[in-house]
Amino acid sequence: MAKGKNNILLISGVSFGGVMLLLLLLALFIPEVSQPQLFATLSELQKFTKIMPESPVRDNKSIVKPEFDTFYNNSMPGFLGKTFGNLSRVAGIAGPLLWSSKTFANLMKTLLESREKKNYKDNYILHLKTPKKARFVIVGDLQGALHSLVRNIAQWKELDIIGDDLKIKSDTDYIVFLGDAVSRAAYSMETLMILMRFIEKNPEQAFYIRGNHETDNYWQNYGLKRQLEMLAESEQISSEKFPLESVVQRFFNTLPVALYLDIPSDRGNKFLRFSHEGGSEYTIYKIDTDQFASFLKKEQSDALTSLPLTNLSPSDDKIETKAIIRSEVKRKSFQSMDGLRQLDPEDGAASWTVFSSPTAIYQEGVSFFNDAFALLQTQDDISDWVITLYSQDVRKLDGYKKRSCNLLSGEEEK
Repeated sequence: MAKGKNNILLISGVSFGGVMLLLLLLALFIPEVSQPQLFATLSELQKFTKIMPESPVRDNKSIVKPEFDTFYNNSMPGFLGKTFGNLSRVAGIAGPLLWSSKTFANLMKTLLESREKKNYKDNYILHLKTPKKARFVIVGDLQGALHSLVRNIAQWKELDIIGDDLKIKSDTDYIVFLGDAVSRAAYSMETLMILMRFIEKNPEQAFYIRGNHETDNYWQNYGLKRQLEMLAESEQISSEKFPLESVVQRFFNTLPVALYLDIPSDRGNKFLRFSHEGGSEYTIYKIDTDQFASFLKKEQSDALTSLPLTNLSPSDDKIETKAIIRSEVKRKSFQSMDGLRQLDPEDGAASWTVFSSPTAIYQEGVSFFNDAFALLQTQDDISDWVITLYSQDVRKLDGYKKRSCNLLSGEEEK
């Protein structure tokens, strides 16, 4: 009897060992299904955010440096999960993969190479010739607000600004992200992936301004570093001890500190500036137009041009910055808002701030509850430019509401 039991145990052990060996061989020799275009359509983004929780439970109570290690651990498939998932996709049983750190890394490396070839690195500014009638979508700090961003993108599609493929449909429409896209939420990598897709698909019309969280490795103090350490390392996408550390920092270093728009009725003299910082809150680069006024005044053959902010000297040329749209340091100057607020003028320029992060952190920290973005509509004369807030309460999700103001005066439009 005992001998029979031992035989059964032996057979079971051999069978289990055989199954594990088979799985190991399958994992080694069956090619992984290629997913080069993940996060490439609005439909894909909506599928991903539908299955992922918008506000994962934090491991700590900090709203400055929230931690999500448990959520990341639970999100990572183990060896068996990866093997069965890949087999199912090879066999056509399972649906397509929705997220991959490898795709994230490959896209970042591709963009990094192309941007550095354009000399997009270190501190530099961009200058765009503004069409007489154009639209600029403006997104404030996101801080990893993935689900809110996807809802905003769906609204851009409703406004006929983009298609499902995330491509901007008109050559007079633009999208500007004001920086601080990552850090205080569980989805920094995914949020950053979306911004990279917009840049990839709209290289002359989608702009990502460098914020303080993208400057001088500051991002390493927050959630993006931990997410890379856990998720990226699990897919073995980098030989670095800290996966993608140098690649991410180099990519952030290709982001401009400001984007200048000229005013069609007075090109070369009057401008609007998009930047992350302003007022008394400069920590990235203290913008001094006397250093580059001659560049902005010069007639350019290309619609989009750049200038490195190195070895510059003040010139006699002068320009007038008529308006500034930027972020603000929340812990210093944040006031209750719905996503768009007029600030005190800066050196005579009308100033506005946009905020777009209704994550659990900012709901708790500053009582901000809105999906929000702004739409700037330009005309020949800047006195006719209108800025409109589109926002909806994330607690209700009952549709976007509009509030329009004259850009210079701040008066609400009827």
